[in-house]
Parts: sequence; C-alpha cells; structure tokens
Amino acid sequence: MKTAIILFVVISAASFSTVLVSDDFSDGNADGWTEMPTGASYTVEAGRYCFTQTAPDTVWADSWISDIVGGMSVSDYSCRVNLIPNEGEMFGIVGRGNVGTIQGYGLFILIDKIDNYLLLIKIEGIGQGQVLGVMPGSFSYGQEYWLRLEMNGHLIGGKYWTGNAGDEPAVWNLTAKDDSYNDPGIFTLFGYDSNTGGSASMDVSFDDVEITDETTLDLQSGSWAFVKTLF
Repeated sequence: MKTAIILFVVISAASFSTVLVSDDFSDGNADGWTEMPTGASYTVEAGRYCFTQTAPDTVWADSWISDIVGGMSVSDYSCRVNLIPNEGEMFGIVGRGNVGTIQGYGLFILIDKIDNYLLLIKIEGIGQGQVLGVMPGSFSYGQEYWLRLEMNGHLIGGKYWTGNAGDEPAVWNLTAKDDSYNDPGIFTLFGYDSNTGGSASMDVSFDDVEITDETTLDLQSGSWAFVKTLF
C-alpha cells in the first residue's frame, strides 16, 4: 500500500508542470514580445530572434514577454533559452523583471578581451546591480549556448550548457538566496555593449524560449526526500 501511495504522489506532482511561455520563432515573427529601446533592430531570421545595434555610445536591446497581461501568472518559474552571441559584451535573460524600475534577476554571459564569465545579478536600476554569483567560462562569439534561470521563493539559480536542450546538466552553476523581488514580473531577452575603441556594437540571437512553472531549486513534492517525510 505504501508503494502505491508513493507512486501516486510522484506521478501527481510531475503532472502539474505547465508550460507558461514557449516560442521557437519558426513562424517567422516575434508576436507577443515587447521590444525596447526602439533604436535597436529586432528581426526574426532563419527561425532565430535577432537583436543588433551600433552607436557611438552604449547600446542595449531587450524584449519582454509574460503569459498573462501585466506579468507572469506565478512568481516561481524556470526560464530556458538558446542564444548565440555574435558581438558585444553581455547577453542573457531576466526573470521577475520590472520595466518601470529596471529591476529583476538576470543570468548573463559576459565576454570581454581578457576574461569570460557567467553572472547571476540582482538588477537595481539602469547600469546598477549586485552580483549574486559569478564563475569563469569559456565563452566565444558564434557559439550556441543554453541558459536556464530559475526562481523559487528566495532561491535563484542559473546554469549554462552547450549541445542540445536535452543535454542540460542537473547541477546548477550558480545559486543564491535573495528576497528583494517576489512579484512575478516579466521575462526578458537582453543584449548589451559599451563604447570601446570609439563605438559600441551588439549582435545576439535567441531561440527555443521556454518558461515553465516546474522548479527544482528547492525540495519538491515529487522528490524522494519529500515522500519520506509523509511516513
């Protein structure tokens, strides 16, 4: 009887995972996404969502989405995306974002002339933020990377990998605890470059966006540890 109960708990917990947002841009458009600033170029080419911009000063572009009007329907969600950085300094995604206050949790790939990093950042305004986690990485232009950013209560996690979506590692590269932003907010794709050598130029593309309400950063009801607490 205990075995039957255990199987019921595990199967029931797994069945409640919901895909909140999914877009592979295979339809040739980015309908549903809100793009800003307007100075950047946003196009869908060969099934990828492309951001480009060149200017004498700092350039940046982002595009945001949510599963309901006004923001995501839940505060705890997991975001996955494929990206290719082609030019610029920083590329990635933001969860629990707030457009008005420029806040949220960001997971970014940083590429510069000396070192490359994966960054988990609490964004606190334009050009301001607190680094919650950092690790060196071997990032290069023209390479495909997968990113996952997850928020579960006060737990924030980030990871990256190469290959296919199914090659995702179980281990998180970066994790942190932070209670600053608890509202669902919005999900954002982001690219950035600063003025080096007289101009700034950013080029990045995204694909296979998927946001679900399934989180693994904390003890889940479908885990064996949770099941053991029932008996």
